[in-house]
Amino acid sequence: MFHDVVIVIAKYLVAVPVVVSGLWWLLRASRSARVRYLVLLAGGGVVAYALSKIGGHFYDDPRPFIADQVVPYFRSATDNGFPSDHTLFATVVAAAMWPFDRRLSALFYVIAVAVGLARVVAGVHHGVDVIGGLAIGTASVALVWQVQRVVVRAWPATSETQRSQ
Repeated sequence: MFHDVVIVIAKYLVAVPVVVSGLWWLLRASRSARVRYLVLLAGGGVVAYALSKIGGHFYDDPRPFIADQVVPYFRSATDNGFPSDHTLFATVVAAAMWPFDRRLSALFYVIAVAVGLARVVAGVHHGVDVIGGLAIGTASVALVWQVQRVVVRAWPATSETQRSQ
């Protein structure tokens, strides 16, 4: 039973932030928030992907079932484990939600950490892979958010209502 719970968390819990943020986007977000959220999500995702590839190039961390002879709970790729892609993806969703709904964002971060920890328990990642996913995901969205703020300030608004959005 324990193994099954760990497997579900490690492999599938990452879908919860995606579904919940999609519902938030459809049902609760204003038009301007929808655009800004998509920019953060897509831009943060692209930056996170690039940084994860760069980080993985400089830091090689063979997965526990290769390096430590651990028996994994499920099949996983045999490539470099750094960073954890599942944790990275969940973190990007969590960080992108932060400017809009801090409670949802905090929940998504808890889920990202749970996914990462479950992947460690399942024997497919080391702790450093999870920390790397959390750090790269958060930093990537923060970078895109800062760029977005600079662009919005520099962009000429046609009316005062657009400027306040």
